[in-house]
Amino acid sequence: MAETLSLPGFVNAHSHAFQRALRGRTEGGDFWGWRDDMLELAASLTTDQVRKGYVQVYGEMLGAGYTVVGEFHYLGLAEAHATLALVLVSAWDTTEAVRSARRAVALEPTNWRHFFRLGHASWGDERLRAAAKTLALYPDFAFAHFQMAMVHVARGHLADAETVLRQGAAVQDRQMARGDRYPGLGLHWLLGLVRLAQDDVGDAIQEFDRELGLAEPHRLYGREYTMHAHLGRGAALLRAGRVRDAAGSFLQARDQYPDLPLPQAGLALAAAGGADWTRAESAAAALAKSRPVRGALARGVIQAARGEAAAAAATLQKVLDEAPPGFAGWWLPVDPMLRQAIEGEQLRRVMATVAERAS
Repeated sequence: MAETLSLPGFVNAHSHAFQRALRGRTEGGDFWGWRDDMLELAASLTTDQVRKGYVQVYGEMLGAGYTVVGEFHYLGLAEAHATLALVLVSAWDTTEAVRSARRAVALEPTNWRHFFRLGHASWGDERLRAAAKTLALYPDFAFAHFQMAMVHVARGHLADAETVLRQGAAVQDRQMARGDRYPGLGLHWLLGLVRLAQDDVGDAIQEFDRELGLAEPHRLYGREYTMHAHLGRGAALLRAGRVRDAAGSFLQARDQYPDLPLPQAGLALAAAGGADWTRAESAAAALAKSRPVRGALARGVIQAARGEAAAAAATLQKVLDEAPPGFAGWWLPVDPMLRQAIEGEQLRRVMATVAERAS
């Protein structure tokens, strides 16, 4: 008799993989409380988060012997168009993404989630209108303020960005104080970058510290904004001449995402004369393989941070000229690693292109 026995894989005929994110969070309540939490989670998840969650859950199923799964996710026709818009944005097919989101809005014109997704897919004035409609339907949706601020930053209208961000940060703080399960994040981080771009180093550091106090790793986007806040804080400390403290912040940013290029670039900047840019450049090249636009933008920022303004301008201009319509490079006007290069002539055209794309 054979020493091993082969059996067919199990079949999971009914799965809601995204609900794994609720594990350990809903004990003690009744079904209706769980249902409300589940629907809130489903509405808040991005396509990328859903995809990552599915990979994890399906890996666990495979390890337990399941080889077939029937997956159920909550969709209607409008929801399908809105979800498709998110997927298309991730694929940088922004033109089709906007069309799909507009269909969702037309089908369900009182659903704030569809206007949010239209704002995510669109850019310029259409994003501002979609975000304003989102807030009219759901005033406590903090990320709509973030969406609007992105446009103002790209246009170089930092005073407008600051106004919107302070409004959104107040919403974010209220959500945290109430103990909301899925509060907004990122408002204090972006406000810190805006303040730093206006040379208010002290206020910028305070905003980065506020973000760090809120962006706990278990929260949605918590790890991402923890890294971004450490990066911003490091840049502000470097501006203040506190090189050792800056290096510490860049190290903490790198600890969150060791393979990303900008934490490595921050460490190289803090090293001054002993800077080694090899890791930052290698990380940017690796990122470009999976996310070409993001990787190329990182490469341009690294070139600028190294003092290679002409090369940075050429790299960034090429990315912007070739990128589909949308928000590529929106943050460049407040990126602290570009500050010295922005003050020269080489990057002036780049910033003008960023603004034109947001018109």
